[in-house]
Amino acid sequence: MRPLLLGITLFCSSLLSAQRATDFVPELEVGFGVGTWASEVEFTPEVMQEPLTGINLGLSLRYFDRKSVGFMAELNYDQGGWQEVQDSVDGDYRRSIDFLTTQLFTQLSFGRGFIRPVIQGGCYVSFPISDTEEIPVGFDLGNDDPSYYQQEYSGRITYGLVFGGGFYLNFGLVSVQLEGRYLAGFSDLFRPGSTQAETSRRRSAGFRVTGFYRIK
Repeated sequence: MRPLLLGITLFCSSLLSAQRATDFVPELEVGFGVGTWASEVEFTPEVMQEPLTGINLGLSLRYFDRKSVGFMAELNYDQGGWQEVQDSVDGDYRRSIDFLTTQLFTQLSFGRGFIRPVIQGGCYVSFPISDTEEIPVGFDLGNDDPSYYQQEYSGRITYGLVFGGGFYLNFGLVSVQLEGRYLAGFSDLFRPGSTQAETSRRRSAGFRVTGFYRIK
């Protein structure tokens, strides 16, 4: 009798363990993140540039499960643009464009401990909300016509891909994600043919910190 009871107990325990291992336990988190970008614009023909520093900040929604595959959505205020250099001029030409940006990611998380490496990739769509141009004294605006210099930004919606990787620190209900990001634009800031630039696509690299609170 005892061996039978022991066998039943072991069998039930194994079933419970298997059920716990395969249970789907979703995690839904809301958060706020802030980061910095070093931005350029890939022009054709090429212009001499230095990275233009800006910020990105906004709300995040993160959904994850025990299978280590999740999704993240963001709504951000995002500063982009570029900075041109001319050796004969003291000061740089700066063109800063502020965007309202939505981003959607697929995220992979490794492990279930306190520190979890993460990688992610997804797409973005940016809606311009303001444009600022700074032209230093003596800067050569060239003779090409039409030029994007002193031309108001047309307000084109841009889109592309965003990739990143870093670490997710789990403190329980509260967590922090630290990551590096790279943004590659697929569309042009200026419509081809509207200026002398054949292409004008965003490129940004930076770092972001996001704090999350688990609501489920």
